[in-house]
Amino acid sequence: TLIHSGPYLCNRELGPKASQMVHSDLEKAGVKIILNERANIVSEKKIVQLQSSERTTLDADEVVMTVGVSPANSFMDRSWLDEKGWIQVDDSFCVVGISAAGRIFAAGDCCTLLPNSGSQVLHNAHIFARNLYLALNYHSKQQQQQQRENGRTNASSSSMKLWKYHLLPEIYVMTTSFDTGVAQVMGCIATRWILPFVKNCTMFIFRPRQVIGIKNQYGWVFRPGKVT
Repeated sequence: TLIHSGPYLCNRELGPKASQMVHSDLEKAGVKIILNERANIVSEKKIVQLQSSERTTLDADEVVMTVGVSPANSFMDRSWLDEKGWIQVDDSFCVVGISAAGRIFAAGDCCTLLPNSGSQVLHNAHIFARNLYLALNYHSKQQQQQQRENGRTNASSSSMKLWKYHLLPEIYVMTTSFDTGVAQVMGCIATRWILPFVKNCTMFIFRPRQVIGIKNQYGWVFRPGKVT
Protein backbone atom coordinates (compact mmCIF):
# COMPACT_ATOMS: atom_id res chain seq x y z
CA THR A 1 0.00 0.00 0.00
CA LEU A 2 1.26 3.46 -0.95
CA ILE A 3 -0.25 6.45 0.86
CA HIS A 4 0.37 9.82 -0.78
CA SER A 5 -0.75 13.24 0.41
CA GLY A 6 -0.93 14.77 -3.08
CA PRO A 7 -3.75 14.66 -5.66
CA TYR A 8 -1.70 12.33 -7.87
CA LEU A 9 1.62 10.51 -7.67
CA CYS A 10 4.88 12.43 -8.22
CA ASN A 11 2.83 15.63 -8.36
CA ARG A 12 5.89 17.85 -7.83
CA GLU A 13 7.67 16.45 -10.89
CA LEU A 14 5.09 14.99 -13.24
CA GLY A 15 1.93 16.18 -14.93
CA PRO A 16 -1.35 14.28 -14.60
CA LYS A 17 -0.83 12.17 -17.77
CA ALA A 18 2.63 10.83 -16.81
CA SER A 19 1.49 10.39 -13.22
CA GLN A 20 -1.45 8.26 -14.32
CA MET A 21 0.97 6.03 -16.24
CA VAL A 22 3.04 5.58 -13.06
CA HIS A 23 -0.14 4.91 -11.11
CA SER A 24 -1.23 2.27 -13.63
CA ASP A 25 2.16 0.51 -13.61
CA LEU A 26 2.21 0.30 -9.82
CA GLU A 27 -1.35 -1.02 -9.63
CA LYS A 28 -0.47 -3.71 -12.20
CA ALA A 29 2.40 -4.67 -9.90
CA GLY A 30 -0.09 -5.16 -7.05
CA VAL A 31 0.39 -1.84 -5.20
CA LYS A 32 -2.73 -0.35 -3.58
CA ILE A 33 -2.58 3.47 -3.84
CA ILE A 34 -4.36 5.92 -1.52
CA LEU A 35 -4.21 9.58 -2.59
CA ASN A 36 -4.95 12.86 -0.75
CA GLU A 37 -4.21 11.17 2.56
CA ARG A 38 -1.66 11.10 5.37
CA ALA A 39 -0.96 8.39 7.90
CA ASN A 40 0.33 7.84 11.41
CA ILE A 41 2.00 4.79 12.94
CA VAL A 42 -0.14 4.06 15.99
CA SER A 43 1.66 1.14 17.59
CA GLU A 44 4.84 -0.89 17.59
CA LYS A 45 2.87 -3.64 15.82
CA LYS A 46 3.16 -1.66 12.59
CA ILE A 47 -0.45 -0.58 12.33
CA VAL A 48 -1.00 2.54 10.22
CA GLN A 49 -3.93 4.88 10.85
CA LEU A 50 -5.23 7.25 8.19
CA GLN A 51 -5.44 10.82 9.48
CA SER A 52 -8.82 11.48 7.87
CA SER A 53 -10.48 8.62 9.74
CA GLU A 54 -9.67 7.32 13.21
CA ARG A 55 -11.49 4.09 12.36
CA THR A 56 -9.44 3.28 9.25
CA THR A 57 -6.27 1.33 9.98
CA LEU A 58 -3.93 -0.76 7.85
CA ASP A 59 -1.81 -3.68 9.02
CA ALA A 60 1.73 -3.67 7.66
CA ASP A 61 4.71 -6.02 7.64
CA GLU A 62 6.98 -3.01 7.32
CA VAL A 63 6.42 0.76 7.32
CA VAL A 64 8.62 3.09 5.29
CA MET A 65 7.98 6.75 6.03
CA THR A 66 8.90 9.54 3.62
CA VAL A 67 8.95 12.97 5.20
CA GLY A 68 10.01 15.18 2.29
CA VAL A 69 12.71 17.81 2.48
CA SER A 70 12.84 20.78 4.84
CA PRO A 71 15.72 23.21 5.43
CA ALA A 72 17.91 22.94 8.53
CA ASN A 73 19.21 26.51 8.60
CA SER A 74 19.37 27.66 12.22
CA PHE A 75 23.16 28.18 11.98
CA MET A 76 22.99 30.36 8.84
CA ASP A 77 22.88 34.10 8.30
CA ARG A 78 19.24 34.97 7.58
CA SER A 79 20.30 37.23 4.70
CA TRP A 80 21.35 34.11 2.78
CA LEU A 81 17.87 32.58 2.87
CA ASP A 82 14.70 33.05 0.86
CA GLU A 83 11.24 33.32 2.38
CA LYS A 84 10.92 29.51 2.62
CA GLY A 85 14.30 29.06 4.30
CA TRP A 86 16.31 27.78 1.34
CA ILE A 87 19.74 29.21 0.52
CA GLN A 88 19.68 31.92 -2.14
CA VAL A 89 22.43 31.70 -4.76
CA ASP A 90 23.21 33.57 -7.95
CA ASP A 91 23.64 31.97 -11.37
CA SER A 92 27.19 30.87 -10.45
CA PHE A 93 26.23 29.09 -7.18
CA CYS A 94 27.52 32.00 -5.06
CA VAL A 95 25.47 32.51 -1.89
CA VAL A 96 23.65 35.85 -2.02
CA GLY A 97 24.28 38.20 0.90
CA ILE A 98 26.89 40.75 1.95
CA SER A 99 28.33 38.49 4.65
CA ALA A 100 28.93 35.73 2.09
CA ALA A 101 31.09 38.11 0.01
CA GLY A 102 31.72 35.65 -2.79
CA ARG A 103 33.28 33.19 -0.33
CA ILE A 104 30.42 30.75 0.15
CA PHE A 105 28.88 28.50 -2.49
CA ALA A 106 25.89 26.17 -2.35
CA ALA A 107 24.38 23.53 -4.62
CA GLY A 108 21.98 20.64 -4.34
CA ASP A 109 18.87 20.24 -2.20
CA CYS A 110 19.79 23.13 0.12
CA CYS A 111 19.12 25.74 -2.57
CA THR A 112 16.68 26.15 -5.44
CA LEU A 113 18.87 27.08 -8.41
CA LEU A 114 18.73 23.64 -10.04
CA PRO A 115 15.71 21.37 -10.41
CA ASN A 116 15.69 18.45 -7.99
CA SER A 117 17.27 16.09 -10.50
CA GLY A 118 20.49 14.09 -10.30
CA SER A 119 21.19 14.54 -14.01
CA GLN A 120 21.06 18.35 -13.65
CA VAL A 121 23.46 18.26 -10.70
CA LEU A 122 25.92 15.98 -12.50
CA HIS A 123 25.72 18.17 -15.61
CA ASN A 124 26.73 21.22 -13.55
CA ALA A 125 29.36 19.54 -11.36
CA HIS A 126 32.29 20.77 -13.47
CA ILE A 127 30.93 24.34 -13.41
CA PHE A 128 30.62 24.24 -9.63
CA ALA A 129 34.13 22.80 -9.21
CA ARG A 130 35.66 25.38 -11.58
CA ASN A 131 33.98 28.25 -9.73
CA LEU A 132 35.30 27.01 -6.39
CA TYR A 133 38.80 26.83 -7.86
CA LEU A 134 38.59 30.36 -9.28
CA ALA A 135 37.21 31.72 -6.01
CA LEU A 136 40.01 30.16 -3.98
CA ASN A 137 42.65 31.64 -6.29
CA TYR A 138 40.94 35.03 -6.32
CA HIS A 139 40.72 35.33 -2.55
CA SER A 140 44.27 34.09 -2.09
CA LYS A 141 45.54 36.93 -4.31
CA GLN A 142 43.36 39.43 -2.43
CA GLN A 143 44.66 38.45 1.01
CA GLN A 144 47.36 41.10 1.23
CA GLN A 145 44.96 43.80 0.07
CA GLN A 146 42.46 42.75 2.70
CA GLN A 147 45.11 43.00 5.41
CA ARG A 148 46.13 46.50 4.31
CA GLU A 149 42.52 47.67 4.28
CA ASN A 150 41.85 45.90 7.59
CA GLY A 151 38.58 44.55 6.24
CA ARG A 152 36.98 42.16 3.85
CA THR A 153 37.03 42.72 0.12
CA ASN A 154 33.64 41.93 -1.33
CA ALA A 155 33.85 39.79 -4.45
CA SER A 156 31.22 39.14 -7.06
CA SER A 157 30.68 36.48 -9.68
CA SER A 158 31.65 38.94 -12.41
CA SER A 159 34.89 40.02 -10.73
CA MET A 160 35.95 36.40 -10.34
CA LYS A 161 34.79 35.54 -13.90
CA LEU A 162 32.73 32.61 -12.73
CA TRP A 163 30.75 30.40 -15.07
CA LYS A 164 26.96 30.36 -14.94
CA TYR A 165 24.91 27.22 -14.47
CA HIS A 166 23.43 25.43 -17.45
CA LEU A 167 20.25 23.37 -17.57
CA LEU A 168 19.61 20.24 -19.56
CA PRO A 169 16.18 19.75 -21.14
CA GLU A 170 13.70 19.00 -18.36
CA ILE A 171 13.34 15.22 -18.15
CA TYR A 172 11.97 13.19 -15.25
CA VAL A 173 12.12 9.39 -15.27
CA MET A 174 10.22 7.39 -12.65
CA THR A 175 11.14 3.73 -12.18
CA THR A 176 8.13 1.48 -11.47
CA SER A 177 9.95 -1.89 -11.50
CA PHE A 178 13.22 -3.44 -12.63
CA ASP A 179 11.97 -3.42 -16.21
CA THR A 180 9.40 -0.60 -16.41
CA GLY A 181 9.16 3.12 -15.88
CA VAL A 182 7.70 6.38 -17.15
CA ALA A 183 9.50 9.39 -18.60
CA GLN A 184 8.21 12.94 -18.93
CA VAL A 185 10.09 15.16 -21.38
CA MET A 186 9.83 18.97 -21.41
CA GLY A 187 6.72 18.85 -19.25
CA CYS A 188 4.47 17.56 -22.02
CA ILE A 189 5.64 14.25 -23.52
CA ALA A 190 5.02 11.10 -21.47
CA THR A 191 6.48 7.79 -22.59
CA ARG A 192 7.46 4.32 -21.41
CA TRP A 193 10.08 3.92 -24.16
CA ILE A 194 13.89 4.14 -24.12
CA LEU A 195 14.55 6.53 -21.21
CA PRO A 196 13.05 4.30 -18.48
CA PHE A 197 15.07 1.37 -19.85
CA VAL A 198 18.27 3.43 -19.85
CA LYS A 199 17.67 4.60 -16.29
CA ASN A 200 16.98 1.08 -15.05
CA CYS A 201 20.22 -0.10 -16.65
CA THR A 202 22.50 2.75 -15.59
CA MET A 203 20.70 5.11 -13.14
CA PHE A 204 22.12 7.76 -15.52
CA ILE A 205 25.31 7.79 -13.42
CA PHE A 206 27.75 6.67 -16.07
CA ARG A 207 30.99 8.20 -14.78
CA PRO A 208 30.95 6.78 -11.23
CA ARG A 209 30.04 3.37 -12.64
CA GLN A 210 32.90 3.62 -15.11
CA VAL A 211 35.40 4.50 -12.40
CA ILE A 212 34.50 1.74 -9.97
CA GLY A 213 33.23 -0.82 -12.49
CA ILE A 214 29.76 -1.43 -11.07
CA LYS A 215 27.61 -3.96 -12.90
CA ASN A 216 23.89 -3.45 -13.44
CA GLN A 217 21.24 -6.17 -13.22
CA TYR A 218 21.93 -7.14 -16.83
CA GLY A 219 25.58 -7.87 -16.07
CA TRP A 220 26.98 -4.96 -18.07
CA VAL A 221 30.05 -3.13 -16.76
CA PHE A 222 30.34 0.46 -17.98
CA ARG A 223 33.90 1.56 -18.69
CA PRO A 224 35.22 4.58 -20.59
CA GLY A 225 34.30 4.30 -24.25
CA LYS A 226 32.75 0.82 -24.14
CA VAL A 227 30.35 -1.57 -22.50
CA THR A 228 31.74 -4.98 -21.49
